[in-house]
Amino acid sequence: MIGLVTLLAVVIVAVKAQTGEMMLSYQAFPSAVSTVAMVFLAVVAPELVSRDLRNQTLPLYFSRPVGRADYALAKLSALAVAVFLLLAGPQTLVFLGSAFTAPDTSGVAAEARACSAAGWCPPRTR
Repeated sequence: MIGLVTLLAVVIVAVKAQTGEMMLSYQAFPSAVSTVAMVFLAVVAPELVSRDLRNQTLPLYFSRPVGRADYALAKLSALAVAVFLLLAGPQTLVFLGSAFTAPDTSGVAAEARACSAAGWCPPRTR
């Protein structure tokens, strides 16, 4: 799944490098990969706990002072980090590839403005 989204990002960068036009805008990228992200969630989320149940390691985890809420929050945060990497990693790759394959030296600034306009980058504070 992560490979598919990264491959899409590489294709977007290659098209931008060859033609100079964005095949998929920064705003459209998350919606284009949302189905892949949902399938990723549907596959990964049950595996987080089912392996512990299948291998009977839950009693081992709870034999130490680890609360049930801590266990659940750790699994949830692991899933959140994985989804963040699934979405933000290729988006960063598209940004860096587009910025550094620009025909002139102002490419990084132009891509940063486009990324900021899309809402992906935090606004600059003075």
